[in-house]
Parts: sequence; structure tokens; C-alpha cells
Amino acid sequence: VAADAKAGAVAVLWTATRARDAVVGGAAPTIAGPEEPVDLLAPGLLRTVGVTQANLVLAPNALVAGYTYTFTLSAKDSTGASGAAFVYAHANLPPSGGGVAVVPGGAGVAMQTVFTMVAAGWTDPDAPLSYRFTAQPVGSTGSPEQLRDFSPLGSHDSVLPGGLDAFKSLVTVSVFVRDANGAVSAPASFNVTVTWPVLANEAAATAATAALLGNAEKLLNTEPEAAMSVVTGACAQLSRFEAAARRRAAFRRHLMQSSNSTASLPGNFSQLPTVDCGAAGITSADSVARSKQRSSMLGVVTSAQKMMPPSSTLLAAAVSSAASVLGSPCETDDAARAAGIALVGNLINSVGGEVELSDEAAAGALAALSGAIARGGLAASMTNGNGTNSTTTAAAMNTTLEANMRERNATALARTAMTMALKNAVAGETARVISSERIIIAAQRVSVAQMPPAAHGS
Repeated sequence: VAADAKAGAVAVLWTATRARDAVVGGAAPTIAGPEEPVDLLAPGLLRTVGVTQANLVLAPNALVAGYTYTFTLSAKDSTGASGAAFVYAHANLPPSGGGVAVVPGGAGVAMQTVFTMVAAGWTDPDAPLSYRFTAQPVGSTGSPEQLRDFSPLGSHDSVLPGGLDAFKSLVTVSVFVRDANGAVSAPASFNVTVTWPVLANEAAATAATAALLGNAEKLLNTEPEAAMSVVTGACAQLSRFEAAARRRAAFRRHLMQSSNSTASLPGNFSQLPTVDCGAAGITSADSVARSKQRSSMLGVVTSAQKMMPPSSTLLAAAVSSAASVLGSPCETDDAARAAGIALVGNLINSVGGEVELSDEAAAGALAALSGAIARGGLAASMTNGNGTNSTTTAAAMNTTLEANMRERNATALARTAMTMALKNAVAGETARVISSERIIIAAQRVSVAQMPPAAHGS
């Protein structure tokens, strides 16, 4: 909502009321209930700061469906003359009444068992409906993994990532349902037990990754979104293996350090250092092979996103998949990092029309760029005189100039991403802050009047 008056020319005040609708779902619901005041300053309702400025921006999902809202702007100038204007708004009710079923509903093996997900019972007067399926380990703080973007199909077959040990390997499968006007339901969810296979050693991890990469490449031409999902799952499996390897290496070092003392062993090895590219068993010939696999995975993601209809949710899924590939500095070479930056750049450039850069997509883009500017890890594999592979770190193989160039490119893309995220923002909205491991960026749209004098005209 925006006022026509120039900011600062008059004193303005926004207020709001709402009344329950008698008929919902159409373009013009009938108001049936009495009006009640709305506290615009309630937490989570506004994206602007306060109610005494020209622009008023509501936070996503701020309006409660089933009500018609009246927003009133009162204004008074320095002579005491006053006036008011108002606008009506109501939220379209999203699809409701349905759920999701998963077969098998008991247990399965991560990235091996095929689960069938069925959405049923959903209704909405604004047909047709479309369905989006996601999966997320219970206890995970990240965004859900998209299994399939919105489509008219109410069922989907897919392998799933494994759950977290601390949460009994439970994975939440969810369906989001969207009506023809774009209203999206709250997720309907179902929990299944999905355990990761045991990878006994480096060779087993490399072989398992090769198998999943092969599956992704086979799916690419017929089911590109499934191929991208398999890549994300393969990286999650590797991440789990690498974390366990780091804990084992740290445990061995601790035993050696404490062998001549009576110090007690640490009780929680999940808190041990997570970056250890130089430990035996971490940087190895197998990790060189997996570095090449990650480069191939980036190729799969790049090809897959080009083969699917563009959408805001697909963009978020693609940058998230790229971030998972680039998430291991120990197994990512400089060529893959440069390719990752190029991929994120292409995805950001696809924004336009109905494709928006959501907060989720912006966070995924920054996570991918953060992985791409990591230093250290694998730069190349070399062959010794005896024919065996050895690895060297990126610090020894690549110049600081190349690393600095990646950082400049990634920083420029991060700024572009934030600019696009602010495309529909107005002056007065609170700052958007998006952070990743190595990049934190905050931005806010301001009016010329809010800018310092030295910045005018720049």
C-alpha cells in the first residue's frame, strides 16, 4: 500500500480494521461480521517500520483468510487541514481439506528405497490445483529439499534423503497445494523412517557416490528434477560420511595427545572441528575422485535447470542443490568453484517475469557462493613415480589472485541477488539480512530524502 503524498510533506498515520466474510473464495466476498481493529504494530505483521510513513508493506501471510481488511491513511498538513483515504483487501483462501500419504509408510534406505507420495482430498473453488512435494529430515534447520515442483500431478515417486540419528532417522514428507490464483496451503506432512546406508571407508563412499551420480545422469534427459534431487541426496550422504571421518580422526588425535595423561575423553565428538582437509583419510586419492564427481554433479544441476520450466521454487531448489555440491572445501577444486559461481550467475539472471528471487532462493545462492570462495581443499591430483595418486592443497597449487577473483565475482553476484530480492521493496521496509558461512549481506531500499547528502546523484 502506498500513499500519493510526498514523504515529509504531511503527517500521516495508517490504521486498519477487519470484518469477517460471509462468502469467501470469490473476487468480492460479502462482509458479514462487525468491524474490529487490527494492531498494525503486532509482531510479524509489517515489513515497514511503524505506521507514520507514506508506505505500508505487509509481511507475507499477514492477512488472515476469511476477513476483509480496510486500510486507512489519515493525513494532516502544517495548517491543520486533514483528509483520509482507504483501500480494501482480503486474502484468498488456500486449498484445504486434504493430506498426504506415503508408501511404504514404515521404513526405507536413503537414496535406495522408492517412496510413493499421494496428495488426496484437497479442495478449492479456484481450480485447477497444483502440487509440490518436499522432504526434510526431522530436526534439520535447513530448507526442505524439493522433490518435485508445482505440477497438476497429485502423486510422486522418489527416493528420499536419510534422517538424523538424533531424531531416529525420521524424514518429513510434505505436500504444498496451490490454487489458480497462487494461494498456497500450509504443508500436509507425513513422517517416515529413512536410514542412511553404512559407508565403511573412503572407497565405499567413493563407490556409493559414483552409483548415485550414474543414476542422476541416467535420469537427466527424462526426469531432470529427479536427477537434481539425486545429486542433493548424494552430497548429503557424503557430508554425513565426511563428518564421521572427521570425528574419527579427531578422536585418534585426542587419544594420542592424552595417552600419557589421565584426562578424560570428550563426550560429544560432534562438536569437534569440522574443517580438517589435511588429516589422513580425509585428503586422499578417493577425495580426489570425489572432487571430480562433484564437478560432474554441477554439470547435472546446470543441465537439469535448463530443461525445466522456470519458476521461483525451481530456482530455490537449483541454488540449494548447487550449494550442497560446493559444501565441502576438502573435496572441491578451483575449477568446480568457478563453475559454481557461473551456475549461480545464470540462475540469478533467470529472474524476471513470474520468476522471483525468494528469500529462500537468495539464501541458497549465498550458500553456494560461500562454498565457491572457500580456500584450501583439492586443486588437482598428481601421479607419483610409483603410479599412486597424491593430492596437494589449493593454497599450494593456485595463486591468491585466482582466489581473489572468485571472491570478487561471488561478491558481485551476492549484491545482484540482494538487489533482485528487493525488486518489489519500497522505502521504509526493514533491511533484509541474508547470511552464509563466508558471506553476510544486508540491504534496504531507501528514498533519496533518506540518503546522506554525499550520496545524492551517485
